[in-house]
Amino acid sequence: MTQKPGERACAHCGAPVRAPVDAAPDVPLYCCAGCETVAALVRDNGWQRFYDERDGFSPRPSGALTEVFDSPAYAAAHAHEQADGTVEARFRVGGVRCAACVWLSERAISCQPGVVDAHVSYGTNVATVRYDPRTTRLSSLAATVASLGYTPVEPTLARHADRDDLVRLGVAAFCAMNVMLIHIAIYLGEARGDMAARYLALFSWASLVLATPAVFYSAVPFFRGSWQALRHRLLSMDVPVALAIAVMYAHGVAMAFVGGAGYLDSLTMLVAFLLGGRVLVAQGRDRAANAAEAVLATAPDDADVRTSDGVRTIAAREVMPGMVLVVGAGGRVCADGRVTHGGAFVDISHVTGEAAPVAVGAGDRVPSGAAIVSGALDVRVEVAPAESTVARIGELVRSALDERSPVTRLVDRVAPWFTAGVLLAAAATLVGWTIATDLTTALPVVVAVLVVACPCALALAAPTTLAVGIGAAARRGAFVRSGDALTSLAAVDTLVIDKTGTITFGTPRVRAADPDTLALAASLELGVRHPVARAIVGEAERLRLPIARAYDVESIPGGGVRGTIDGSVVSVTPDGPETVLVSVDGAPRDRIALADVVRPDAAATVGALRLPVLLRSGDHPEVVSRVASEVGIADARGGLRPEEKLAEVVDAQRAGRHVLFVGDGANDAPAMAAATVGVAMGEGAHAAIATADVVVLEPSLAPVHAARVVSLEVQRALKLNARFAIVYNFGAVLLAAFGLITPLISALLMPISSLIVVGNALAVERRTRRSLARGEAAEPRGAVLGAVAVGGV
Repeated sequence: MTQKPGERACAHCGAPVRAPVDAAPDVPLYCCAGCETVAALVRDNGWQRFYDERDGFSPRPSGALTEVFDSPAYAAAHAHEQADGTVEARFRVGGVRCAACVWLSERAISCQPGVVDAHVSYGTNVATVRYDPRTTRLSSLAATVASLGYTPVEPTLARHADRDDLVRLGVAAFCAMNVMLIHIAIYLGEARGDMAARYLALFSWASLVLATPAVFYSAVPFFRGSWQALRHRLLSMDVPVALAIAVMYAHGVAMAFVGGAGYLDSLTMLVAFLLGGRVLVAQGRDRAANAAEAVLATAPDDADVRTSDGVRTIAAREVMPGMVLVVGAGGRVCADGRVTHGGAFVDISHVTGEAAPVAVGAGDRVPSGAAIVSGALDVRVEVAPAESTVARIGELVRSALDERSPVTRLVDRVAPWFTAGVLLAAAATLVGWTIATDLTTALPVVVAVLVVACPCALALAAPTTLAVGIGAAARRGAFVRSGDALTSLAAVDTLVIDKTGTITFGTPRVRAADPDTLALAASLELGVRHPVARAIVGEAERLRLPIARAYDVESIPGGGVRGTIDGSVVSVTPDGPETVLVSVDGAPRDRIALADVVRPDAAATVGALRLPVLLRSGDHPEVVSRVASEVGIADARGGLRPEEKLAEVVDAQRAGRHVLFVGDGANDAPAMAAATVGVAMGEGAHAAIATADVVVLEPSLAPVHAARVVSLEVQRALKLNARFAIVYNFGAVLLAAFGLITPLISALLMPISSLIVVGNALAVERRTRRSLARGEAAEPRGAVLGAVAVGGV
C-alpha cells in the first residue's frame, strides 16, 4: 500500500497507520484493535513463524466483502450468536469442485485466529464457521477463502454452472477439435511414411499455437488451485493434474523445436474433458442439494397484517406473535398460526407431503408456508416466522446437508496423503518406464497416472446419495435430521410405538350415544376446552342436535363438569377409561362411549414396515389392548410413565436390537432420544423437533414407511457407490501405471466415474417412487460397508 509521510504499515495487515512522533522504528504499530489482538494471539501461541515466513501481508477484506458479510442484514439471516459468546455463520464457497477443494478451504479457515470450528459441506458447498467476533470478522474469513481462488457468496444464492468454466470449456473444446484434425493428418502421414519434414514441422507448430490457449486460459483453474494449495503448504488433487498438463505441454514445445509430433492432441482433449466433467458433476451435485432444500423456499417475504387502520403490508421478518395475517387465494402464510375467521382450501404439501388441498376454518392451525388455493383466511400468529415450523425444519434440513459423514471425513484426511501417493506412484512409473523403454514412451504413462487418480468419485459417493435421500424423504412428509439418522433407519430391526397421536388420532371421538343424552351433555360441555368436551360438542354439531343454554357451569373435583340446564342440575363425569356418565339431578341418565380412533392407515403401515412391534403407551391398559387388537399388534402394554418407556427402549437395545421409536411429542422425548432412530409425529412434533431424528407433521404413519423405504434405497446406493469408487480409484491407477490406459482415456474416466456415482445417487428418488407405487414392504437389502453405514452429508 502507498504510504504518506509520517505513516507506517500496520504490522499485521499492512494498512497505513499514522505513526506517533516518538514511536520507535522497531515497535510494531497496528491500524485497529482487531489487528493488535490477532498479533498478540499469534505471539502468545508461538505462531511467530507466520510473520517470518509469509510472503505478504494478511489479506484485508475487500470493500465488497465487508459490505456483504459484516452487514446487519447478513448477520440476521445467516449468523447466530451462541451461548458462549461465539457466532456461528454460514456462507457458500463458490468454485469448490472436489474433496480436496473442501479440505483446502476448510483447513485455511480453521487456521485463522479466532476460529473455533469450521467445516465445508461437499454436498452444498456451504461453510459453517463458529468464531469469536472479538478476534475476527466474517468478512476476514471470507477473504481467506477468496485468497485461495474460491468465491464466497451468500448461502441462499442459487447454485449454477460457473459461466467462467463454461467459457473455458468452449475454448478448450475448440482447440481440441482443431488439434485433433491436425494430428489425424500427422498420424496418417507417419503411417504412410511419406510426410515431408517441413509439413511435419508446420503441423507441430500449428498444434502448439492452438494448444497454448487451452493450457494458459482453459487450464488456469488447475494451475491456480495447485499453486494456492502449495503456497499454503497443502496438497490438493489439482497438483497432479496441473503437473500432467505442464509436462505434456513442455514435451509438445520440445517436439515442435525438433520437428516431432508430441501429445498435444491428448493434452487439449484432456483439458476439455476435465472441464466438461467438472461442469456436469457440479450440475448433478447441485441438483441433489437443491432437491433437499426445496422445502425451505415456501415462506413468503412479506405479509398483509390487519390493524386498527385497515390492512397494511410489512416484511415477514417484522411479523410478531399476536398479529392477525390476512391471506387470500394465491397467497402464503408467513408464520405458524390459528385461523380466527374465514375458510379456505390450503396446500400444506411442503410439511405433509400430501398434494391434495386441505379444508381449514376457524380454530384450525396452519403452518408457515401454507398456500391458499381458494378462499381467504384471517390467521392469528402464534410464533415469529424465524421460529415457525418451516424455519425450524429448514434448519434441520440445512444441518443434515451440512453434516459430515465418517466417509467424507475419511476422504478429507486421506486426500493429501492420497495425492502424495499419486505423485510418488507417478515418479516410480517414470523411473520404471524410462529404464525399461525411454523417456518418450514413459511420458504418456506418467500423465495417465496423474490424471486418472483423482478421488472425486469416492468423495461424491456419500454426500450426494445422502442429500438425495434427505430430499426424497422430505418430499414425502418425513424431515430427517441427518444422514446418520437416515442410514440408521435402514438398520432398525424393532419398532417401539406410542399409541396416542401415532396409531390413533390422539383425540377422543364419540363411539356410541343416545342423541338426547348427547345433546344434553353438549349443552353443558359447550365452551369447555377439554378433549372429551370437544368430542361431545363436535359430534352433536355434526348430527345437528339442538344445544341448550347452560348456567352456573363449574368443574367437578376429580374430573367432570356440572351445571344447570332448564332448571335441572346436569353433570358429566368419567365412568371408565372410555366412557362418561351423564346424570340429571343426581340420578344417572345414560352413558356416552368414546374412543381414541385408530388412524385408517395404521394397520397397513405397521404391517408394511415388517418389523417386530412393541406398543407402549401411558394410556389405560384396556384402551391400549383394544387399539392393539384393531391394528394387529400382539405385544402391547399400557399405563407406562415416560421413564418406563425409556427403560423399554434401553432394554431392547441392550438385547442387541436397533430400535425405531415413534412418538407424538415432548412426553416421549427420553425414549425418542435413547432409540437408534426417534420419530416425532402429529401435533406434538412441533415440540419435538429438537429431540427427534425424523419429524412427521402429517397426521399419518405413511411418511414413516416412506422414510424407511428411502433409507433402504440410500443404503443400496451407498453400497454400490462405495464399492465402485474404491475399485475405480485403485484399479484405474494400477492400469495406468502398467500402460493400459492412455492420457485421453484417463481424462474420460475421471469425470465419467463421478457421473456414475452422481447418477446412482439421483436414482434413489426414482427407485423410491417405484417401490412405493408397487406397495413394496420396507425390507432390508443387506448391510452397507462399514465406512458408510453411518454419518451425514
